[in-house]
Parts: sequence; C-alpha cells; structure tokens
Amino acid sequence: MDRRAKMKQQDRQRDEIRQGTEARDRYALQFVNDLDRQAKWLELSATQKVESIVRLLEKLPAPDGMLELGCGTGAVIAECARRKLANRFAAADWSAIALGQLRATDLNIATLQMDLEAAFVLPDGYETVILSHVIEHLANPAVALSRLRQQGITQLIAEVPLEGLPLARLKHLFRDPRKNSAGHLQFFTARSFRSLMKSAGWVIVDEKRSVPVLPLSTVRFLREKDRLGLALFAKTVLTANVLPRMARRLWGSLYYAHFAVACRLERF
Repeated sequence: MDRRAKMKQQDRQRDEIRQGTEARDRYALQFVNDLDRQAKWLELSATQKVESIVRLLEKLPAPDGMLELGCGTGAVIAECARRKLANRFAAADWSAIALGQLRATDLNIATLQMDLEAAFVLPDGYETVILSHVIEHLANPAVALSRLRQQGITQLIAEVPLEGLPLARLKHLFRDPRKNSAGHLQFFTARSFRSLMKSAGWVIVDEKRSVPVLPLSTVRFLREKDRLGLALFAKTVLTANVLPRMARRLWGSLYYAHFAVACRLERF
C-alpha cells in the first residue's frame, strides 16, 4: 500500500471511530435527558421485535441462557422473560441509566454495562445472543459480531432496519444519512446484511422480513417525544402508517422494512 492510500485509510478509520463515539454519546444522552419517554418508546416497539425472535427461535435449539446486547431499558428482554423463551436471562447496554430502569423491574434479569465497540467480555452461561436494532448503531459491526464467536456464543438472532433500499438511497442523495436523530451508522439491504453475517463467521438458518406499521397512537406519541412540527408529523403519519399499511409489499421492497435472521456458528 503506498503512502497516500495508507493515509486515506487512516483518515477513514479515524472518521469511523469519531462517528461511532458521537453516536454512542448521543445514545446515552437520550436516557439522561428523557428517560421516561425513551423507555416508553422502546416498550411500544418491543412487541413486534419479540414476535420476530419467537418466530426465528423455531429454527434453533431451545435456548437455556438468553443475553440481549444493546438492550436499552430492557423492553425486549423483559418481554422474552415474560414469555419464558429461555431459562435464564441477562442484558447489557452502554447506558447505566437505561440499565437502572431494567433493574427496577421485578424480573430476574442479570445486567451489565458494556461497550460493544470495545474488547467486551460476555458472562458465562448464555449461549444465545439477541441483537435487536443494535448493529446499525455500530461503527464496526463485523468486529463485534466476530468477538461473539470467541466467547462461547453458539446462536444469534439479529434484526436491523433496511434503510439501504432504492427510495431510501435516493433520499440519501439530498441528505447525509448519518445525520439522523436515531444514531444509525449502517444502512442495510437484505443482501448486505447477509454478507455482513457471513463475513463474521455466522451461518443464517432462517430469516424474517417484515414491514412495521405504527398505530396512529404511537405516531402521536412520537410527535410529542421528538417535538415534531406539523409538517414532520404529517410526513411520519404517511411513511409510518398510511403507506406501509396500504402498499406493504411494495413499501418493504423499495423504502423500509425490518430484517431479522437466526444464525449459528459456521463450524457447526
């Protein structure tokens, strides 16, 4: 590699680290500034996410220990525990404030603070990992996914939003996609997400694609939570409720969908 190419690579790596750090800090501040509303939003969106987990578990051995990484306030892992999808449950997140919200429940869920962008160490006894709408927030998701393989994890369920679809890419021509309030750094298609999992050594044994339709009550909650003006509120009603409900298949192939996979280790 010549000097100029090496310098470009180093600049790109520094930029990825900076963006990852900024996204992580913005994420943590959401819980500092507005814990109750963030917890409510995660609770409202948890049901659809857990339905994907239930569906994909059908193609994996029944889990003994289930660990959710990037759990936030724990709405998803709490619902998994209520449904008794495993025998033991644990949850990890970067935000100590979010984890405190989970600890305040009466559910028997072990918690630990952890940075997925660092050299993390997972607790023993949890062979099944859940990554629900987390990977798109990571600057280096392939590194994190590879580290899971080194720590006794034998099966994985991961879900991401598909934000690299044709109409979304057209939108990105006019606006930097990384300047988003959600802190997303990766923008997947189903193909690119499959490629990521494979490159990290995971074999996909099943997958589920779905188009979320937010009830109007949830859209109204988002208006209050994100302080949306009338124009943005109308746009959210259109893109989160009306269009996905009226043209679900087309919407999910052209603009936005959720994509979840069940994985096992490549060596199996």
